[in-house]
Amino acid sequence: MDIDFEYYTTHIDEWCRDDDFYQLRTKDQICSILINSRLNFNQFSEILNHLPKFYNPQEIFEIIQNIHINTNSTFHESSSTLQILSQLLRIPLLQEINLSLQNNLQTSAQNFPDKTSKKSNDQNTEIKKQHNQETYQSEIPKPSNKNIEQNQTENQPIISIKNEIIDNYYINRLKKLDPNNCYYKDLFPLLNDILRANDLDATKYAIKNGYLEVRNIHGETYITELAIKGWLDSIVFLQQNGADISSPDQVGKTILHYFCIFDNLKGAKFAVNFVNINAKDSEGLTAFDYARKKSSSIMRFLESLPRIDTQDHRDPEKEAFIARLTRGL
Repeated sequence: MDIDFEYYTTHIDEWCRDDDFYQLRTKDQICSILINSRLNFNQFSEILNHLPKFYNPQEIFEIIQNIHINTNSTFHESSSTLQILSQLLRIPLLQEINLSLQNNLQTSAQNFPDKTSKKSNDQNTEIKKQHNQETYQSEIPKPSNKNIEQNQTENQPIISIKNEIIDNYYINRLKKLDPNNCYYKDLFPLLNDILRANDLDATKYAIKNGYLEVRNIHGETYITELAIKGWLDSIVFLQQNGADISSPDQVGKTILHYFCIFDNLKGAKFAVNFVNINAKDSEGLTAFDYARKKSSSIMRFLESLPRIDTQDHRDPEKEAFIARLTRGL
């Protein structure tokens, strides 16, 4: 369907609050509309309020590169624009520039009191109030949404709402996937992104709502995949935030099995604190049975554990057959 870019460019108010409009538009289409537009502050705020719902961070950054605002905005609107961009893009420099401009305005007003109207004085008082509040908020790394709402003034709700949407970006993406009916190939990259972003809220949401229990076609969970890849730091992070890392996968292997299979001594030392060290997989093998085939360091470590089962549960005929295949006989 053809899009009348010229029409939407001059009728921003008709679509800037419409979720359906964004849902149906690609990043490039939004850019084509905005590049020839001049937004007032309310339009700018509404658009940036909606972008995180439908576009990823890279797309949002490209869209912002095509935004233009009215040059006749008030000082407060310009200041709020900088504040919004600072929080959306995670660029403290913009907030520092904003505070510097506010300080300069206050200094100018103090130097020329006779030329400052009552309206300007009221505006400066409001700016100072906002400045003090924003300075306090900037000292808190991740204030809760409740605290933000308690501290916001009449001129701050858009910024607070925007923070909530940005912070919930990955949670909103998770909500689009049903943990009881979704493809693992869609979920695995998203969980990786959440860990890379160090998004604690999204991590806890994924754990609480069963996303880590989704299995791939081989019966492996996300925790299993991390163990196979040797991403121990990620497993530690998930465990510290409430993830169950003790359960075996569909073939009965625990993370200790996989750490032994892939010769990961550091991982094995961590895993023994959380799993049944003598658990057997569907082939009747313990982690120690797999350690026999790998480095002696893992074997020695496991042998040092009390109550470790060192009995060889391997099938001699099967092992001999595998050995012949390995040698190409």
